[in-house]
Amino acid sequence: VDVGQDLVEADVEQETGQEEHEAEQEEIQKVQQEEQEREERLVALMRKQRVRKSNKGRKRRRDALDPGSAALEIAFTFPCTYKFRVVGHDTNHVNMVPNLRKELEEVLRRSIPPDAFKRDARSRNTVVISVDVANAREVSDIYEAIRGHPQVKFSFG
Repeated sequence: VDVGQDLVEADVEQETGQEEHEAEQEEIQKVQQEEQEREERLVALMRKQRVRKSNKGRKRRRDALDPGSAALEIAFTFPCTYKFRVVGHDTNHVNMVPNLRKELEEVLRRSIPPDAFKRDARSRNTVVISVDVANAREVSDIYEAIRGHPQVKFSFG
């Protein structure tokens, strides 16, 4: 009688162990699926951050050389004079420079001297803008304003 009882108890223990194992496996799969979904959301957010629409509705990548605020804080001592290179769609800077200057003055909430905008001698459609900035946030704000300008093809520092 004891042998039969022992076999029944062993079967029950085995079934309980198997049920626990299956429950653990289900939990592992659930956690792995949640991690995968989280990773997919992160990748989608990163793609969304890198791609923005230009004024003409075409998608374009953010400038590859756009420094983030944290990188700028490490690389530069603020306040400083920061140089931006702006490449226009054409060689006519007569219209672009005053409009861009006005936009940057609105962003910085102060005036920018006209001599801060100089045509690059190496390229016909490039302007170098030298601006005194107080912090990395101002640099990032200026990059955003430059990118949003309809006559600007791309920019870099």
